[in-house]
Amino acid sequence: MLLRTLGARAEWRGPSEVLIDTSQVHSTEVDPELSERIRASFLLAGPLLARFGTARMPPPGGDVIGRRRLDPHLDAFRALGARVDSRREDITLTAPSLGSPRAIS
Repeated sequence: MLLRTLGARAEWRGPSEVLIDTSQVHSTEVDPELSERIRASFLLAGPLLARFGTARMPPPGGDVIGRRRLDPHLDAFRALGARVDSRREDITLTAPSLGSPRAIS
């Protein structure tokens, strides 16, 4: 459902196979209500940023097994040349073109 709200089509092809067509993805804003359900929703930030030059992400949700920080992800985006604007309600990433860092530590 999360991918569909961005414009992607997802179709189950078998018990362990999903075909995802992203040719019609049109949105760079991830749905906050759906992202609250799964922590991995933040993993959409990279593909959206690379494709559109911007991504607006709500804080990821998911389980409460412990604190898992986003800082390493945000630091990596900065190292690639992205601008990160982190607020309480969302994180906006912008980068007209991403570069390749020499090293990310």
